[in-house]
Amino acid sequence: MVEEPREVDTAAEPEPEEQVQEGPHFSVEPAREVNLEREWNGFLDYLMKDRPNLGSFLSFASLVGVNASAVDLRFPSSFRFQYSQVTQKDCRADVLRYLHQFVGHPIDLRITLEKESDNGSDTKSAPQLHAMQTEKVTLQDEIDKEPIIETVLEFFDGEVIN
Repeated sequence: MVEEPREVDTAAEPEPEEQVQEGPHFSVEPAREVNLEREWNGFLDYLMKDRPNLGSFLSFASLVGVNASAVDLRFPSSFRFQYSQVTQKDCRADVLRYLHQFVGHPIDLRITLEKESDNGSDTKSAPQLHAMQTEKVTLQDEIDKEPIIETVLEFFDGEVIN
């Protein structure tokens, strides 16, 4: 049994929809005037919705300069880890993509890390840190600070051996 070809009504078939590449919350809009210097915290909030770790890392950076085509960020030397995370190729690409979505046009991103300074401006807490490192903590201090240790020792009829 051979079926005869039927005429297909192409007007009834839906045309394929255009694919619009969207970000997690909104699509790239036509260029709009965004003062990124004023709206930097808004951008960080936007980024934190989908990439909370990346947004929190960027929140440690200072906004050094902004213009229509570029953003300059600087991390204090004490935030070297955050700087290293943000400057990884995939993370940097994500930040650029989110910036593009936020401002509506491509924008360049420059990220720098401050050099450690000898004048002490970057090491304000260094004396406190040094004091904490030189302070001797004994096992008895730890037991006194955590009462559960004493309870466990009593329960198991244990003792601390130095």
